[in-house]
Amino acid sequence: MATKLAAEEKPELSLSQQLSKYFKPRTLFNTLLDTDIRYWYSAAAVAFCFAILFVIVGKEESKIGIHGVPAVLIWWFMLFYLSCLEGTQAALVALQHIDPEVYRTSHPHAYKCATLGFKGNNLDKYIIGRQFSVVFVVFMIGYCTSYDADKMENNPFDLSDGFRDSMIKLGFVSALTTIVVGQLISQIVASRCNIDYLNYRFQYYAVISVCLFMEFIGLMHFVYLIQKVVVQIKGTDEAKKKQMKNQGNPFFFWGRVVLSTGVLALCLAIVFDSLFRGDTGYAATFPDMPNYSGLIFFMLLCGLVHCTEGLQVALFAMQKMDPEEIKAHAGAQANAAVAFKGNNLQAFLIGRQALTALSMFILSLITSVQADLTKTSTSTLINGTEISSGTLNTVEEGYTILGLGNTFSSMFLENGLVGAVVLTICASLSGQVIASAFPLGFCGLPGMWIVLDACLLVEFIGLTHFSWPLADGVQKLMGKYMQDDEVYLHGSKEFARKERIFPDVRETEIMTTQVTVQA
Repeated sequence: MATKLAAEEKPELSLSQQLSKYFKPRTLFNTLLDTDIRYWYSAAAVAFCFAILFVIVGKEESKIGIHGVPAVLIWWFMLFYLSCLEGTQAALVALQHIDPEVYRTSHPHAYKCATLGFKGNNLDKYIIGRQFSVVFVVFMIGYCTSYDADKMENNPFDLSDGFRDSMIKLGFVSALTTIVVGQLISQIVASRCNIDYLNYRFQYYAVISVCLFMEFIGLMHFVYLIQKVVVQIKGTDEAKKKQMKNQGNPFFFWGRVVLSTGVLALCLAIVFDSLFRGDTGYAATFPDMPNYSGLIFFMLLCGLVHCTEGLQVALFAMQKMDPEEIKAHAGAQANAAVAFKGNNLQAFLIGRQALTALSMFILSLITSVQADLTKTSTSTLINGTEISSGTLNTVEEGYTILGLGNTFSSMFLENGLVGAVVLTICASLSGQVIASAFPLGFCGLPGMWIVLDACLLVEFIGLTHFSWPLADGVQKLMGKYMQDDEVYLHGSKEFARKERIFPDVRETEIMTTQVTVQA
């Protein structure tokens, strides 16, 4: 009894005391032997990439073109905001089947987030607004961290030109740090601590409300046009009625659809014109490549994002299907057999996240317009013969894409915003909508096995594995402010229905029904 009381009265160790045992040589050696080596080289790769980016941004050699200190602060705020976008969605989707009254008193801010997110069809609207916000933030991170060749005096840490061209120019360095720190950590933490993660004013005002506002202004409403076509083809009468109810005022709704269509058409015109002219970051990075190659890579990467976004929706929908129904489609059955084997589905989701983010960084390079575009003027004689002004007096004339003006170009074109609009509508959201209505057809498309295997390979390589111990460390540092949901919901009926799975799986469940596509 005395021993039991002594054990109960043993004081709780501080975090430093708990961690000190891991710094003993024997413990370090045993941990090194027992741990998957991918965690170690993932940690080394992430640290090395961060070091490179700090040199580029801190020495004012990035495209953002401002002093190093504010540039670093903007970059890290974007990483933080991206993590909030990822984590908030994971938490909201996980809590949708739990009555907010359960945690109304203990977590008032989480209650406000839940009531706002679950009001009407706000969750669908939030996901659409959040999708554009994620793409835009990723493009902005790429803008902050991509180097300007005119400003760079030497390669960071005297790295070879080959490494610079293959890893830094294409955005791999920025992508790895963003995936690990800006996306996976928050998803993992939020999947365990849904209630605590939402219990902050920032999540309510700066994340959920902002995403709902982004959907409200209508830039992404073209996706509802795609959704209407899909519902007319595959939807039930109930889905059609729900669709009409959710669109609200028809004049306001269709006005935003027209606005979104016009914006998308303008963005596509800007992207195509700048690529054919060779005025994008892609042409500046690879001057020896023909201009049309940029358009080819643009289409291929948009197609890849379309497939990765849609495939996860299709696979999750197929989990709920009758196996006999899946057997009727040989291609979908073969891909499902691979995806549902062991823990391949979770591995696919992690690999998909990494592959999609990398594609976004490369697309931000391809679609961002160069600053201060100039062309050599020409003089024309009376007989119509053109003479280059360089033979007389060389004159460089400035111009902008489609003559849109310097202010518009600097605000929306140079940072890749037009590319973010195109990618979100044409690749990301359209893939989710189409796959939710035709999961078997989408999963069985020719070549979809290549996308599936590529995602599994990316996860197997393990460069993102460091996100798991980092997530554990973040949760440990937050202490009582970031506890597992079992602490608050243990024993409740709601907790019995709560699924403890990777956040992307729950996110996919919402995507199968988002924008009210009810097959």
